[in-house]
Amino acid sequence: MSTLDDRFPDSNRNRFFSSGEPGERPKGRFYAAFEVAEPIENEERGEPVYLECAFADDVDQLVDTQMEPGRFWNKVSLSVLALDDESGIYANIGNSEPGDIVWFEVVVSPATVNEDNGMQYGQLLDAGERVHIHFRKFRGSTSQGSPIPPHYWLKGNPDRELNPNVLGGYSSMKSAGVAVFDVGQGASQALMYEDSGHFFPMLYVDVGGGVLQNLSTFPKNFKGFCPHDVPIILSHWDWDHWSSVCRFPDLLKSDWIAPLPPPKPIQQSLSWILRGLGRLSLWVRGMPPTYRTKSMLLELCTGKTTNDSGIAVTLFGGARGTKRCLLPGDAGYRYIPSVVANERFNALSITHHGGRLHSKQIPIPKRGARAMCSVGSGNSYKHPFWETIDAHHDGGWPTPISTGHYGSRPSHVFQPWNGPLRVVSDACPFAHPCSVGIPSI
Repeated sequence: MSTLDDRFPDSNRNRFFSSGEPGERPKGRFYAAFEVAEPIENEERGEPVYLECAFADDVDQLVDTQMEPGRFWNKVSLSVLALDDESGIYANIGNSEPGDIVWFEVVVSPATVNEDNGMQYGQLLDAGERVHIHFRKFRGSTSQGSPIPPHYWLKGNPDRELNPNVLGGYSSMKSAGVAVFDVGQGASQALMYEDSGHFFPMLYVDVGGGVLQNLSTFPKNFKGFCPHDVPIILSHWDWDHWSSVCRFPDLLKSDWIAPLPPPKPIQQSLSWILRGLGRLSLWVRGMPPTYRTKSMLLELCTGKTTNDSGIAVTLFGGARGTKRCLLPGDAGYRYIPSVVANERFNALSITHHGGRLHSKQIPIPKRGARAMCSVGSGNSYKHPFWETIDAHHDGGWPTPISTGHYGSRPSHVFQPWNGPLRVVSDACPFAHPCSVGIPSI
């Protein structure tokens, strides 16, 4: 498997995104960022709490050199810490609200026989190791608590419109349907076009996959994404929605449209890689809240958390372009303007992999609508939740067809505009090193 190092030797990059061996995971003092979640999420038990961490010695030394941001994020050592419970977090965040980024100083040391309370991951594709995590100091929220100066955080310019050339050529093509790809506990979808009876991506919505605790859910036989220059819309910056760029760095050849990355180390590091390659267009508040082409509608979600302030995508198709498929990413439905406006949909990829809902609002289905779910079998979150499936049933949706649960893997779900929903375990009809082409019946 290729890595960022051998395919993009001149790009700004961080070894955290490598697909090679993780090497030694640094121990000692870290600056750790945590995003405060919606209250209902805090009631969940049995799930790890993730901290995005930058090695404190690196940060302190590199900030003093006043180097430019791309080089800074290339050099600082990054880790993810997964806490066994949340007691060290919520007892210390004070009056912080959902969407706030709070900062801690923590000390990571090797696990002992009697002391280990979490996992450390030195790369996104790392299996991790048990460690002991000690909370040394609560620093405060983003503006006061961040140890990293503001000019290192990538910010969008509200006066800069989305580059119409990114979507223009592809948005004028006639689409044939929507594919939800089997990437394990993560998400990747595509608007597909037809060529000689087969189907290929003309636009990706997320290019994620299972990572960290759910690394094993990614299908071992997944060969890659093709073609490599198709635009990518990133719904939001959670790593399970973009992590396949670590596995298949040719995705860096694509143009990306994304919401503003949160001021957390890992998302910022990737955003500076993409910015350094000239591949990233940010869509930020202050720009028009919707972007419409013949084949799609992009909506900036109205919530405060990373999940709920991203981009919701509606794809159009059919003979008159009246069929609609909603791809909400991880956003709560109440934060998607078209759902709030009671628009009706022919197809839906259920939000947040079928995880816990934050409101009772469900998109309205058209007659004969179908539902899909991007989820990894045996994932640590136990997605999808039955109460979430039941809520969609109550809203008029049928039981969703999930990825990765039928036949050999990868096992994708394909909804053509003019035909029944299909499960596809025999992807790519040609001899390309990829797994995202859909063969004809």
